[in-house]
Amino acid sequence: DIIVELHDWNGGEQSVTALREAFSHTAAPVVERISNLGGEVTGEAWINQTVRARVPAQRVYELADLEEVSALDVPHAIEPD
Repeated sequence: DIIVELHDWNGGEQSVTALREAFSHTAAPVVERISNLGGEVTGEAWINQTVRARVPAQRVYELADLEEVSALDVPHAIEPD
C-alpha cells in the first residue's frame, strides 16, 4: 500500500467544485498508470490531493517519475495519545 501525493495545480481556485475538478484532472493519468503497473486504486482524497493504491513493490519507483506526483508515502495508523 502506498499514498501518492499529487501536485496541487488548481491555479489558486478555492471553490469546492474547482478543487474537485482540478484533482480529477491531475489524478486521471496517475490512476491510469497505477492500473498499467498492475496495481489498483483503493481510495482517493481530493481534499488533500492524494490517491491510495496497491502497487507491486518493484514498480513503485515508476510512479515517482510522473509529473503529477509530488511524493510517495506509506500509510500510517493514527494512534490516540
